[in-house]
This record gives sequence, structure tokens and C-alpha cells, in this order.
Amino acid sequence: MHKKGYQQQYADSAQTVELPQFNKFSRDNKLLKMIERQQTEDSAAVVFETVSRSEFEAVLGELNSAGFTVPARGMTGRTGPLYQRHNLTALPFVKNRDGVETYCIKISRRRLPAPADITFAEDLFALNSHEYLSAVFGERFLKKDVFYFSENEVNKCSVIFPGTNMQVIFVWADEVNNRNISLLIIGGSTRPDNSPQFYAQNEFYKWRSAQGLYLGMSLAELVQLHQSPLTLWGWQTEQPGVITQRSKGGVDFTNLRVQLNCADCSDDRIYTKNGIISSETLQKEGRRAFISSLVLMPPKLSTASK
Repeated sequence: MHKKGYQQQYADSAQTVELPQFNKFSRDNKLLKMIERQQTEDSAAVVFETVSRSEFEAVLGELNSAGFTVPARGMTGRTGPLYQRHNLTALPFVKNRDGVETYCIKISRRRLPAPADITFAEDLFALNSHEYLSAVFGERFLKKDVFYFSENEVNKCSVIFPGTNMQVIFVWADEVNNRNISLLIIGGSTRPDNSPQFYAQNEFYKWRSAQGLYLGMSLAELVQLHQSPLTLWGWQTEQPGVITQRSKGGVDFTNLRVQLNCADCSDDRIYTKNGIISSETLQKEGRRAFISSLVLMPPKLSTASK
């Protein structure tokens, strides 16, 4: 770096460890370029700043040539589109430094878990973008899709291991960049499908929640794990078979939506007058109810998710 005219100094902040910063000045001591390294517990980054717009655009061109995905080309306002490739992201932006327009690119590398280190469904929250999923599992086991909340409400999603007992649907909060998990869905379909054949094919998934829940778990096993009776919405309601939030006990349902299916249950009116069914009622009649889907939400989105 010294041979290219850069001077080394150190920058320190609460968010980063002390790392060298390299500055290049003009003959009249004006800052022309800066390269700064940043590091956190799970990521490392390099910030490049220049007063030359042509140099800035040349770097963006190199990102395109290197295979980075980007939703749109060119700057719109002071912040450009996000470039992504596997565990790398690059964010271009413009700022004013001492009255001079400065063109910046922050390139970050995220430390991702290996597949062998992903034990529970909650561990998947570390893979917070389609590109991160591609880096860990490979593009051949991944596809982009659209998730239907209803016929009129859809959301972009990605699906790992589609059509297998390892399938998980990632619903994205940031649909432009296919990143930031809104929901993780295990045992569901991207489109509404409540057929018995669908549940039979997806009954025994390999994913488990950190609390011990899994698809195919019987109602009796769930009650035993919960250490208390449960209540669920009837199968003729708008949330068929979903455990209610009033079910307090050993299992925390705050960020976990659990849906049950029943192989031999009668109409709701046999069990309830208000649409809510007690697990004790179903167990007393020996009904074969089991977990058919799990929906996991990041804690910060638990009260605002769709």
C-alpha cells in the first residue's frame, strides 16, 4: 500500500477492533482515497472511498463482472443498490466529506455456519438471504419462489431442498434483495394445499425446533412436552388447527406458530361453540392429531409478521 502512495494510520470505534486505515492525499494534502478495514464477531468489511466518480463506477463494473447479483444498475439518490454474491455484500453510497463529494463502497464478508453446524430449525436464521443459502447449501438445492398468504397477498421466498423432507420456506421481508427473514415455514407449501395427500407426504420432516417440536409429533407428545393442556383453533376457522397463544406451559409459542392436522376428527361443532378446541377433548375421544407445520419468526418480528 505504501508503494501506491497510501499512508497508514489506525481507526478505532465501539463497533470494530483497531485496524489499520490507509489514506492517499494529493500534493496539497487533500484526501483522495481511503481504505478502511472493519471487523465484528461474525463479519469483516473493507470500506473504499474515492473522490473520483469514474474510479467508483469502475469498481462497480468489477463487481458485475465478478458475478454479484444486483436488483438494478446505477445509483438512485445517495445510496446505490445492494450487490450480493454468496457470503459477500457490497453497498455503494455517496457522502459529503469536508464539502467534497466522496464515493464509497462497503464490501462485507459474513461468516456463515457449515451445514454440519446447523442442528435446529432456529439455526437457519443465520442464513438471512438467498445468497447466504446458496453459499451454504448450493444453488442446486435451492430455488426462488413466491409464497401465497392468500390469492391476493403474495411474498417472495426461497425454498431449500424443495419437495423433500428437508424442505424449508424462507419468506423475505426485503423482497427487492431476497433477504431478511420474515418467516421460516416447515411442512407447508408455497401455495395453499390442505389435501390429506400433502400432509401424508410431509409428515416426517427431519427438522426440529430447539424446543423439541417436529412434524408428525402427536398431540399426546406435544401435551407431554408442554407439561400442560393446549387449546387450538378448530379446523373450520380461519386458523385451522393452530395452537392458540393462550396455551401457557413448557413450550414458548411467542415466536412459534404450530399447526395440527387430524386424521379422524369430526366437525368443529362437536368439540366447541366458540371455535377453540381443548387438547383434553381430542385426547379423551382418542383423535389422531399431529403437528403438520411449524412457522418460526425472528423475535423482533414476532408481533409484526404477516
